[in-house]
Amino acid sequence: MYFTNILNDLHRMKNEIAFKARNSDFNYVEFPLIQILKNGDYLTVKAEIPGISSEELDLAISDDVLTISGEIKSAHADNTVQKLKILKQERKTGKFQRTIELPFAVESDQAEAVFKNGILTITLPVKEAVKAKKITVKSE
Repeated sequence: MYFTNILNDLHRMKNEIAFKARNSDFNYVEFPLIQILKNGDYLTVKAEIPGISSEELDLAISDDVLTISGEIKSAHADNTVQKLKILKQERKTGKFQRTIELPFAVESDQAEAVFKNGILTITLPVKEAVKAKKITVKSE
């Protein structure tokens, strides 16, 4: 009963924050934007992370939870750009972290990641225990 109340409170608070964000100048969007796909025995996570290099990305998997983190530097971080004045900023800058609970157990030691044109693609094999097993029906 107590656990259910906590979950209900968390859900209510999330809805309140989303409502306030929709009705203000502040737009909250989780970053990076992701897409999770299942293709046969593989789970693929794609994340849009423009303005960063692969060296500035950190990935970690623990207990089937994927964490993507890094830092996008602003134009002002470059000392050679002293005279730049930002008139409007819609691009995210600064540190970010996104934690994603994966829908299936995966073989984290076999994970592969590729970063190309601002898209991070992480391929994760699904654990054997999760894969559907075919059962042959015998006739008598």
